[in-house]
Amino acid sequence: TDTDTDADTDTDTDTDTDTSTLEIAGTWLDIHDHTHVITDDSWTYPSSSDPVLEFSNADDWIITTYSTMFYRTRWIWESDTLWYWCVTAVDTDLASLEDYGPIDPDDLDAGCAGDIWAPMMQVD
Repeated sequence: TDTDTDADTDTDTDTDTDTSTLEIAGTWLDIHDHTHVITDDSWTYPSSSDPVLEFSNADDWIITTYSTMFYRTRWIWESDTLWYWCVTAVDTDLASLEDYGPIDPDDLDAGCAGDIWAPMMQVD
């Protein structure tokens, strides 16, 4: 006989994609000399601070949101102090967020759906 009469009060309904720290977290400089500060919770740059919704270090992507749009950004590492990033998907509906072109991490000049993979350099 089950005598447990307490109610389950757990209201955690989110799905954690990756429980480790975001591997691109840190302070970085882009090709326009703009500083980006990336944490597990936000990607901050001169004109905005975008909340981080999900990320996967295993698959090298992050999903952020700004206004009514969702963005998937992918990255590839060159070294511990240099990586390249590419916004591969933009949509108003998170459920339908899909890459909008071919993604080739071996082609830094045009492998980001026909555009460049932009470098990020670590700030000392």
